Amino acid sequence: MNARRLPLRLFRLVWRRADSYCEYCQLHQEFDLLPHHVDYVVARKHEGSDTEDNLALAIPKQHHGT
Repeated sequence: MNARRLPLRLFRLVWRRADSYCEYCQLHQEFDLLPHHVDYVVARKHEGSDTEDNLALAIPKQHHGT
């Protein structure tokens, strides 16, 4: 798999838009020991894009039991 980095501008935009809250469950970063991350709503492998509307701030996978 080709690992591409998300442009810093988009990374910051997602964090700012979400105000440090997970955009799925609304847990704020200050209440989580693990750092939130920028997630693809539609994964790249399924042709998801690197656009603002396809990115969400999310809690770590470990919280989902995977």
